[in-house]
Amino acid sequence: MSSSPKSKGYYIGINKQIGELQRDWKELLSFADRDALEGGNFNGMNYSTLVSKLGRFRGRELSAMTSDKRYPELIKTVSRVMTSSPLSEFGQGARSVATVVHGLAKLKQPNEAIMSQVNEEAAWLVSSGDPQATANTAWAFAKLGVPAPDLFEAIETRAEFLINRGEPQHISNTVWAFATMNVKAPELFRAIEKQAPRIVKESVPQNIANTAWAAATLGHSAPALFGEIETSASFLVKEGYPQAIANTAWAAATLGHCAPALFEAIEKHPLRVVKEGNPQAIANTAWAFATMDVEAPELFREIEKRSEFFAKEGTPQNIANTAWACGKLKYDAPKLLDAVDVASARLMQSGTTQAVSNVALAFAEVGLKPIEFFNCLEKGKEAFVKRADEQVIANVSWSLVTLGLAEENKALLQLLWARAIETDASKFTSGELVQLVQVDVHARASGVELPPAPPGLKKGMIQAAKLTTESSSRFEDEYSALLAEAGFKHEREVQFLEGDYAGFLAIDFACKERRIAVEFDGPSHYLTELKKGAKPNHGRDNGRTTAKRRLMKQMGWKVVNIDYKDNIMLDTAPKEKVEEHGGKKELKIKYLRNLLKQVGVIL
Repeated sequence: MSSSPKSKGYYIGINKQIGELQRDWKELLSFADRDALEGGNFNGMNYSTLVSKLGRFRGRELSAMTSDKRYPELIKTVSRVMTSSPLSEFGQGARSVATVVHGLAKLKQPNEAIMSQVNEEAAWLVSSGDPQATANTAWAFAKLGVPAPDLFEAIETRAEFLINRGEPQHISNTVWAFATMNVKAPELFRAIEKQAPRIVKESVPQNIANTAWAAATLGHSAPALFGEIETSASFLVKEGYPQAIANTAWAAATLGHCAPALFEAIEKHPLRVVKEGNPQAIANTAWAFATMDVEAPELFREIEKRSEFFAKEGTPQNIANTAWACGKLKYDAPKLLDAVDVASARLMQSGTTQAVSNVALAFAEVGLKPIEFFNCLEKGKEAFVKRADEQVIANVSWSLVTLGLAEENKALLQLLWARAIETDASKFTSGELVQLVQVDVHARASGVELPPAPPGLKKGMIQAAKLTTESSSRFEDEYSALLAEAGFKHEREVQFLEGDYAGFLAIDFACKERRIAVEFDGPSHYLTELKKGAKPNHGRDNGRTTAKRRLMKQMGWKVVNIDYKDNIMLDTAPKEKVEEHGGKKELKIKYLRNLLKQVGVIL
């Protein structure tokens, strides 16, 4: 066919025909082949339209299309035409170039020659194109995972123009690309901060979430952006898809932004994430609440209802993050953790050592002994310990002894400990050294002998233990006086460990001669139940409290626990009951005498 120049109307007509054929990829390829592309019957605008239309096919159609012998010939021709002259001469300039690259990304078919030339001529493309063309190009490179240093540098240079003139979706796609390729974008986010009210006000939740996610991923604080997100929190939660809600919460938590309105809105509408979302959305949201120490009983109540689905469909990382969040917030969620336990084999097989560690911590924090988890870990203990870092070693060994499983899982504990004591103390954080102290103490109290730590590590453990203090409260002052009036002679903050770790743990009130320990258990000692109407920190004892009580009993102490909830009940007792016992103080003294009577102390 003739290759002589055609009129503008001719090429517009070609585009119209392509549009009419866009529902059938076979017809599109036939049309391209029949019109002899190499004969010059298409121009750049036609090529870009054709690639764009082909990029709309998905799944089996996409697979069949890319397997057709005409498809690679078409892409080869497009590549030859684009790279045979400056990109400014291709079709409608930057818009046509961006459309081709965007289409290739949707087709999941990077073309090295095209991508290379676009990156080389990035300064021209960004300076001559509009924000949409720039955004589409950046998005395409990120989607295909193709590095484009010149492109991203050119975008940063034009940041203020692109943000000021761009629509929220263009801005969102651009910063998403930077974050996906892990390219810092200080100028882009500086411009976003200035335009934050407009960006959030004019955006849909998905765009807001993508922008927030990009900021968090790249470590750009963006306080103005998150301030506007907080203002629009109710809208975001009511109108956003579960993944958008989850990503926004995750971003706020990752950057440490207090977002009470956002978290409150999610807690009021937990089904938006739990029932409608996938396991990743659920996990990211749960992780965000726990990271920011924001109570979310409604959210976790709904998560527990879907425990089996979540543990079956979620990835090991999803499962671990949600379990960790449950433990961090100290929620009594046996159905959830039972479902996690059932998934133990899959977790060990395909999860990271950090994921395994986080699940172990969850069980220990809530004081729930798993059935399968540590047995599965025992089976692959050598490989696990070999791959584990210092944090994992400390966390898992601490979890074992906290749950009272030192003897039952002796071989695993000894292997973890062997790895710990061959590690330089400087590689452990102060908190991890404290965990190792607890491992040493609890294991020995359980009758499990562990080799002594080398001098350097032992010194670090002792120093870390000395820095750990347990604070007293005004309630302890009150109950010390009441115990004295009741006739119980005692000392306060009594050290019950001897040797190197003396002073690490203390008993609130103790009679050393009779080895009677009295502990005042404040709210931090209890779990929160997830049943409707349950009050925070009114459930059973948490794992740490149970472990300390077990340790004291193993060391020969009789233990009495004063429940802070009992103190509230006594303080709010009916006037008649108070008068019946001769006053509030006398009522509390009788309460203490009854507690002590349970361990054989008659006053």
